[in-house]
Amino acid sequence: TIELKSLLETIVRLATTVLHAEIGSIMLLDDDHQFLTIAAAIGLSDEIIKTTKLPIGSSISGHVAATKEPLFVADVNRDERFKKETRSERYGKASLLSVPLMVKNNVIGVINMSKKAGGGDFGQHDLKLLTTFATQAAVAIDNAANFDKLKRRVAELSALHEISDAMSRAGTMELLYDIIFIGVRNLMPIESSLWFRWYRKDSNLVFIGGAGNAKIDLELTIATDSESLEDDDKRRELILASLKQNDSADIPVNSFETVAIRNEAGLAYIFCLGSSVPDSFSREDLKIARLIATQTATMYEREKGILNATRLLTMGNMISEISHDMRKPLTNIRGGLQVIRGRWPEMAEESDLFQMTEEEVHHLNELVRELVDFSNPNKYQTERIDISAIISRVVQLLSRDFEEKKIDVQLNLEEDVPELLVNKNQIMEMYINLLTNAIDATPNGGKITLSSSLAGGREGEAGSKVKLEIIDTGCGISKNDLAVIFDRYYTSKDTGTGLGLAAVERIVAAHGGSIEVKSVENQGSTFRIYLPQ
Repeated sequence: TIELKSLLETIVRLATTVLHAEIGSIMLLDDDHQFLTIAAAIGLSDEIIKTTKLPIGSSISGHVAATKEPLFVADVNRDERFKKETRSERYGKASLLSVPLMVKNNVIGVINMSKKAGGGDFGQHDLKLLTTFATQAAVAIDNAANFDKLKRRVAELSALHEISDAMSRAGTMELLYDIIFIGVRNLMPIESSLWFRWYRKDSNLVFIGGAGNAKIDLELTIATDSESLEDDDKRRELILASLKQNDSADIPVNSFETVAIRNEAGLAYIFCLGSSVPDSFSREDLKIARLIATQTATMYEREKGILNATRLLTMGNMISEISHDMRKPLTNIRGGLQVIRGRWPEMAEESDLFQMTEEEVHHLNELVRELVDFSNPNKYQTERIDISAIISRVVQLLSRDFEEKKIDVQLNLEEDVPELLVNKNQIMEMYINLLTNAIDATPNGGKITLSSSLAGGREGEAGSKVKLEIIDTGCGISKNDLAVIFDRYYTSKDTGTGLGLAAVERIVAAHGGSIEVKSVENQGSTFRIYLPQ
């Protein structure tokens, strides 16, 4: 037979019959060749079969596996080498045989025989017979084990293929959870699955969905830290404890395991497997569950990215056409308002409705200009340039404004900052907007500092960055305003449009960078920008 479980049972049955033994067992090494566990047995209780786990070198079987030599023990309870490690209720008071299962001089397990029928003792002849038997049995076991691994690998590849094929129909994350669950269920006795997402910024593990025959309708958020989630045992106990405290959870947890799923940024998801049957999942099961969940999540994100890119391309083309067509009617409206203001200036000045109309038309015009710029394929053409040269040029352009308010401008530009792949005009626009705001916020005689340096980026960002800072000693930004300064049309100035900082944020994002702001009222503000090298 090539079915491993059936083969092992057959070997034990044949060996005990031939040697007239009442107790027989085959113990196989784990994948790491560290422990022996009972794979098949006759005459042993289910509890012993289930719980026995012997380190190599320990007890009789472990000794045989370590030395690779057959062993005959006349009386297991009197042998000085093993009497402290053996149990009379397991082996009896008579002799015992233990022979290594060898394939190409490698130990794959051990076969044991004890308690000869009729109260007799084993002898050297029995040891030779079992050794010969073990030689043939080891080859059969190795062949069956290899076939079992091959069969499992085929099943794993088939499951991955089926999942990949179903991905094209997974329009939602909920359907994706079902697809993964069905794929994993074909390989192991899983009854339910749970998905958690790790939000590093908030240190929260949040339940986002599940599948299976359990009632999975949870609203569960677990406050934790990344160290606890990296440890397999801590992660499992943390989620289990939270599930048990949740009254709405009806999930089988007699067997409950968790696997961590990572992406380029680090830990991303936790995938949980549940079953009502104890010890349902082997270490091999967890490996394949991790593989399936990781590959499926990756494929889904890739498919979603392609779909989003297609949608964005379509939207970009539509925006380009619509924004271009909007320019003419807006120009006509602005011209009409200018004519009205010229003919009836007093009415225009006194009418709040007229002024509001002018402001909104101006906002619409600026928005259309942004849309046209954004959809222009040449707008974001990049080249490698010296950022210090751009900063110096912008300071020169605004030199008259600095002089009028007697603002002291300091440049701290490090020489080792590499050239950046950017769009020169966009970066200049970014600096002009930021410096114009800094000038407006800084009183006469204040100071503005511009710096550039190499840095590691913001917390949680990967790779080295170039850090650009604009620091002023102005009036600062209130806490309430700080949260909305990048919102379109938000402004604290009487004559502002609220588009300057929104454009800054868009330009930084378009270059793959990030921006942060720190400000104290009546002390000044710091705008810190990180751009990739």
